[in-house]
Amino acid sequence: MGVRGRTRDRGRRRTATLVLVLGLGLAATSAGAEAATAGCEAWPGEPSPLATTSSPDVWLARYAALRARSLAADARSAESQSPTRARAMWRHVLCLDPGNAEALRALERVRVVSVHRPAVEVTRRPPGDPEPTSAFGLDAPIRVAVAPEPARRVAPPEAAEDWSRTDAALGEAEQRLRKADFESALAAATRLRGEIGTRRAAPGAAARRARAEVVAATAEIALGREDSARRSFERALAADPSLTLDASTTPPKVRRVFDAVRAAGGQAR
Repeated sequence: MGVRGRTRDRGRRRTATLVLVLGLGLAATSAGAEAATAGCEAWPGEPSPLATTSSPDVWLARYAALRARSLAADARSAESQSPTRARAMWRHVLCLDPGNAEALRALERVRVVSVHRPAVEVTRRPPGDPEPTSAFGLDAPIRVAVAPEPARRVAPPEAAEDWSRTDAALGEAEQRLRKADFESALAAATRLRGEIGTRRAAPGAAARRARAEVVAATAEIALGREDSARRSFERALAADPSLTLDASTTPPKVRRVFDAVRAAGGQAR
C-alpha cells in the first residue's frame, strides 16, 4: 500500500472514531434528559397539562420557552444559598425545555443535599417525672416533655379576633408557592401552624389552619416529602372536614395525595 493509501485509511479510522464518540455523547445527554424529566407536572400557576417548547400550540410553546428562561435565572441565583431548591428548579426547566443543555449541566453540578428532619414527639408529664430520653440516630424522633398546659382564658363573646397579620402571612406563603420557593413557603406554613394552634378556639381559626396545612403539603410534595404531605393533609381535614381543593389551580399530584388521604378517612396510609 502506498503513502496515499495509508493516509486515506488513517483518515477513515479517525472519522469513524469521531462519529462513535459523538454518538455516545448524544446518547448520554438524551438519557440524562429523560431521567430528569420523569414525572413532570405543572407547578402552581402553570397551565395543566404542562406546556413544553415542543407543544403544537405556538403560544404554549412560547410560554414554555419564556418560563424556562425565567426559571433558569432564578435557579442560577439559588444555587449557592439553596442547592435543593435550585435542583428542583433546574429539573423543572428540563420539563419545560427538554433539550436545555444548561439545565443538564446544572443537574450534574448541583448535588442533592440530605436533610434530616426527625419527628418531634411532645408529651405532657406531671411535675417531678423524669424527662424522656431520645434514641440515638439522625432520624430518630426527638422526645420533648412539657409541663401541663395552663387553663386558657376564654375571650368574651363580643371580642372580635384580629386575623389581619395571619391572613397577610398566609397570602405571602401562597405567593412563595407560586414562585416555586418551596422551602420558604414550608417554613412560613410551619410557623403559622404554631401561631394558629395557640388560637385554635377562636372563630375563624379552623379555616386558616386548614389553609396553612394545604400550603405545607403542596410544598412538601414539590420537595419530594410525600409522607409529610400526607400528615399535613390529615391536619387540614381535621381542622376543616369539608375542605376541597381548586382543580383549576392545584397540580394533579397534589390532588391525588389529598384525595387518597380523604378516601382513607383523613388518616394517611
